Amino acid sequence: MQRTPIATDTPWFRLEVDDADWAAEDPADLARWMEQLLLIRRFEEKILELHGQGTVHGPAHASIGQEAGAVGAMSVLGTEDKLNGTHRAHHQILAKLLNSALPGGYDPRRDAPVEEAGGLVRRAMAEIMGLAEGFCGGRGGSMHMRWAPAGIVGTSAIIGGNLPHAVGYGWPTRCWAATMSRSPSSATAR
Repeated sequence: MQRTPIATDTPWFRLEVDDADWAAEDPADLARWMEQLLLIRRFEEKILELHGQGTVHGPAHASIGQEAGAVGAMSVLGTEDKLNGTHRAHHQILAKLLNSALPGGYDPRRDAPVEEAGGLVRRAMAEIMGLAEGFCGGRGGSMHMRWAPAGIVGTSAIIGGNLPHAVGYGWPTRCWAATMSRSPSSATAR
């Protein structure tokens, strides 16, 4: 076997933060992210508890320990940004759902819980439990969740299967953009 290093033009960075960086963050953002971290962890613990009791019909692929990555990544995405994940995507789904329902400027330190956000969390739980109230009528379960209004185009139980899905989701957008950049006469001639 031969190992060949792969050269890349993509720069890599290590982020090093200190107390001044934390002090510069918006306290409302920090509170919202902490609220999401805790909600996702409690959600996952409850799913595993219910699975242990036999009330989850099918697998329950929890993402405990991965909450911060999901909350951070989803914090910069809007509902127009599409997400699909693999079989351990509860944390990403929940963060994306919550962000889609929270109003701008939401601060959990002063604002009441948002009813729509709670409803979406309930529907995610129902989907995993195989209940009709779930996003896909309970048929998707833990590994096949979809809620287009939040930008969740679907998750896949097949590890690595989300990559061709993501290409497929992006393809129409790319083709549409290319068509729109052509002159009107060339677009209609095709």
